[in-house]
Amino acid sequence: MAAPNPVTVLELCKVAPTPPSPDSTVPTSLPITFFDTLLLRFCPTQRLFFYESPHSTTTFLEIVVPKLKHSLSLTLQHYLPLAGNVTWAPDYSKPIIDYVEGDAVSLTVAESEADFFTFSVAITSAIPNTSIIFYPTWSRLKPPIPPTYFGNCITSCNANANSDELTGDDGIAIAVKAIGEAIQGLKDGVLKGKEDLLSRAISIPPARLFSIAGSPRFEFYKTNFGWGRPRKVETTSIDKTGAFSLSDSRDGNSEIEIGIVLKKYESEAFESLFASGLEISSDP
Repeated sequence: MAAPNPVTVLELCKVAPTPPSPDSTVPTSLPITFFDTLLLRFCPTQRLFFYESPHSTTTFLEIVVPKLKHSLSLTLQHYLPLAGNVTWAPDYSKPIIDYVEGDAVSLTVAESEADFFTFSVAITSAIPNTSIIFYPTWSRLKPPIPPTYFGNCITSCNANANSDELTGDDGIAIAVKAIGEAIQGLKDGVLKGKEDLLSRAISIPPARLFSIAGSPRFEFYKTNFGWGRPRKVETTSIDKTGAFSLSDSRDGNSEIEIGIVLKKYESEAFESLFASGLEISSDP
């Protein structure tokens, strides 16, 4: 029996950067930074962008997709390491992000009739989180990073709370308070007290580690290739990492979208607990 609302892959291809001019100053390799090192042990973040297209499949493939490839190639010319790979050369003391001529990014174009006529564009990079460089980002670093900084710019902070209190009736409020206080501690600089951050991160048992992919501030729903905002943006890599995903909403208001991947029985239990929590929070 055919699966309902199947996804049809229309094209799989590689898109390489437009060859730089001989006098180009765009670097072809970059050293791994402290922030990059923290993410090397994790899977790359992968997202799917769903769009509703006014074009027929034939028109889309023959006219729109070639323009999309050309635009991507021109953009990659200014971000060459994004098309490169993480490598560790014998003459370097640490890994580097290296681009050599012939490197390219994967581009997948697919369509589905699930809920709406959708084209999905997926771009995969070997460098964790560098696709975010295409979106607006904000930095709280002291001193500030330069405008030309390329790579990951993320750290962590510890939020401590009593486990018995977290499972009580006021658990959500207690968790919010603990997280808020931890974030406020970043005002002194996100690198303060982070000398042993890498060793502490490695020491956390995987079952006790919860991570978040994305941020509402990345404004994924403003990614407009010429036919409007995405109808839906999904972070598919959380199926492998177990992370939560956060994103702005398509309507552009103050709401956020939260994504989570669970097994069926876990999802049913989560739905029940979530509904119960809403009822408790709404009681006068």
